[in-house]
Amino acid sequence: KAQNIAKEKNIYLALGVQVIADFDNKEGAQNKAYFIDNNGNLLLQYTIGKLPYFGPNVDGKYYEMKNEEGKIYSFDTEYNRIAITICNDNAHPNYIYQLSKNEPDIVISHDFTSYSITPIDNYIHATRAIEHGFSMLIAAGEGLSLAVDPYGKIISSMNY
Repeated sequence: KAQNIAKEKNIYLALGVQVIADFDNKEGAQNKAYFIDNNGNLLLQYTIGKLPYFGPNVDGKYYEMKNEEGKIYSFDTEYNRIAITICNDNAHPNYIYQLSKNEPDIVISHDFTSYSITPIDNYIHATRAIEHGFSMLIAAGEGLSLAVDPYGKIISSMNY
């Protein structure tokens, strides 16, 4: 349905979802990001799997920061180059450094940060924009959402 909306409205859509798993599921919960172009084409499906249940997962790992092909994606639109991160990706400087090699203009981050730790968590994540010279949109599930420029200036924010 989202692909149809993107095509009908001639818009780009960046969607973030959380797939909940029960405690018996050894794969754990997952965060997923989808990016759909204005023609309704799915350009990216990025999954972080094996999310923790407030601690290490069943096999002792916290989570994996790779999409299905193990690559870090950025892609060009007619406006600019866009990259996608999910939640805690931004807390890992080496991961963002790898992403920055693709020279994105904008990084869109789906971040289901708890209201209890925003805004500080999202301000910390926004430092990645300053470090690597890109604009960043942090869309929070709860709490503070931010749009920052490459110099860290807050362009827009919403706190709910």
